[in-house]
Amino acid sequence: MRKSKGTDTLAKFTISGGTVGPSRRRLGKELLEELGTAREKEAIVLDMAKARGDVHARLLAVGIFLSVLTVTPRQVMDTMRKVWKMRGALDINPLEGIRFVLEFAEEGDFNHVTEGGLWRFREDAVLIEALKEGEDPETVPISTVPIWAQFRNIPFYLLSKELARDLGKKIGSFICIDNDSRGDICDKIIRARSWVDINQPLLRWTPLLDEITNEVVIVSICYERLPKFYLACGIIGHGEDACSLPAPERKNMYGKDLGVPPTHVKDPRHWFLPETTGNPQHPSTPAFQWRVQATPARLAAAENDRQLAAVNHVTEEVGRLSVHAPLRVNKDDTDHQVGATSPSASVVSTQLPPGEKAMEAAPDITLPLKKGEPSWRRKV
Repeated sequence: MRKSKGTDTLAKFTISGGTVGPSRRRLGKELLEELGTAREKEAIVLDMAKARGDVHARLLAVGIFLSVLTVTPRQVMDTMRKVWKMRGALDINPLEGIRFVLEFAEEGDFNHVTEGGLWRFREDAVLIEALKEGEDPETVPISTVPIWAQFRNIPFYLLSKELARDLGKKIGSFICIDNDSRGDICDKIIRARSWVDINQPLLRWTPLLDEITNEVVIVSICYERLPKFYLACGIIGHGEDACSLPAPERKNMYGKDLGVPPTHVKDPRHWFLPETTGNPQHPSTPAFQWRVQATPARLAAAENDRQLAAVNHVTEEVGRLSVHAPLRVNKDDTDHQVGATSPSASVVSTQLPPGEKAMEAAPDITLPLKKGEPSWRRKV
């Protein structure tokens, strides 16, 4: 028999050969009020609110194992320690029924177990929920599991991240999506991760309706790492004995193919998924990741830099043509050169050697030699 949302999926559950009934704490309170004596009813006063408030400093979580197997929570945790690859210590405290409390020594282990999942033990669901400040581990609701869902049979022109989010919200409380489409090039799928209610039947299909032509596309839904569920009602965590459907209606309406193997992140069969159907083009990226993508602003800045470099080069070359040293002129042309120069110019008349008679008419202007400058640039 199944309880309403916010409570355990099973009211009766077989563990270690016994049937789990109501909580001992609640049963003891009722017996005390009805049959207790005055001395028995004298209570010891404690600050329970403060004790619950101090819980947040400890890494506590509450769990439920949904199975018909005759095992104890401690046996389940001995196996799950290896699955979780625990780095620190893990203490377990079984509660009444199918619940247990876990206390972690390392924060990394705590985050991995409470935020990861879905966890399974022998194909049955193990639900782990972080215990928040002030919550009672025996009454905190645990009714959802995080599952990656695959959406198939979608036309390629409809594949988008926006559609993946909408489909993820359809199956439960949306968490995130896969940014790429997966599968073969002719059979692409999109994925979304959501919190699925274990008190509701699993969704197998969902229709897509065109708002103009009323065309309908049926999307098939599969679930990765899907735990055991009853094929008659599609609810996770119970079998024929716990199903609320009448016996004549218990027919296998679901198939085992609803569960599929998980998709690996390093699978090379992944494809670009646009944000919306109106943006189908793959974003342009540079051929090499270390090169900056060319934009009009960058091209204009580069052109300005080239022009400035050319102007600086011409300015430097013109500066090198300035006369900084005295002239050596011919004796016969001294009067002419002196008359042509300013009074402040220093002119020295010298007699050229006999071997340089042919160059008397050509005055030699000598420039100072800069450090590192070739000697052939001394004369102009």
